Amino acid sequence: MCSSKRAAWTTLKRRERVRVGRSWSAATQPEGLTQSESNEYESGFAEISQTECGFLMRIPSLESERLRLEPLALTHSPGMFRLWREEAVCQYSGNALDAEGREILLPAQSSDDSDRLIEFWLARAQAGTGFRWALSHEGEFVGAVGFNALGACAEYAYHLHPDAWGAGLAMEASGLALSWVFARGAEAAEAFIEPANEASIRLVERLGFSAEEIEEGLIRYVLRSQDRGSLADPLTPGVQ
Repeated sequence: MCSSKRAAWTTLKRRERVRVGRSWSAATQPEGLTQSESNEYESGFAEISQTECGFLMRIPSLESERLRLEPLALTHSPGMFRLWREEAVCQYSGNALDAEGREILLPAQSSDDSDRLIEFWLARAQAGTGFRWALSHEGEFVGAVGFNALGACAEYAYHLHPDAWGAGLAMEASGLALSWVFARGAEAAEAFIEPANEASIRLVERLGFSAEEIEEGLIRYVLRSQDRGSLADPLTPGVQ
C-alpha cells in the first residue's frame, strides 16, 4: 500500500499533523453528555501517554457483533508472526521500519521480526502519532487495523490474514475504526493504496472514500466526515 513518493508525502503531512493535531484527551468528549455518560466515555479508554504536543492519547477496545479490536501489544506476538509471514499480506505493504528506524525484512522470518513491528507501533502510540488495534474473530487473532497518522486527517491502514479474507471482516473492522476516529474529532480519513491492490480499492470505495490525485502517479483515497454516511458503530466499546 506504500510507494516512495507516498512515503515522502506522508512524512511531510505527518509533521504538519503533529503541529496542528487535535487533542485526543477527555477534552474532546462530545458536548451535552450527562455525568454518567461522561464517566462511561472515560472508562472506555486506556491512557497511553502524554505526547510532545501536550495531549493524552487514549486507545479504546471496540467490539462489534463478530469482532473485537484491542490495542496491539506484545501478547499478540504469535498472531502478528502468522500475519506477517504471509507473502500475500506483505505484497502491497511497502517498507517496514522498527522503532529505531532500521528496516524490517518482510515477510517475517521469525517472531523477532514481527515483534519489531509491534514495538514500532507501541512507540508510535506512546508518541501519540499513530497506533494499531489487534483484530480478533471468535477469539482468534486475524489481523491488525489502525492509523498511520492522527490529526484532523487520519491515515487509515489494515492488514488481514488471508484465512480471514472474503468474510466481510475488513469492512466491519474498518467501519468500527473509522467511526471511532470521526467521533473523536477527525475531519477526514485517508488511505494510500497501490493501483494493483484492487480488493482494497473496492473496500475503501464501499466505505465511501473517493480518489484524489495528489501528484502525478500518487493517488490517495479520502473520506470526509460530512460524507461518511452510516459506518458501523461499536456495540460495546471499552477496555475490559
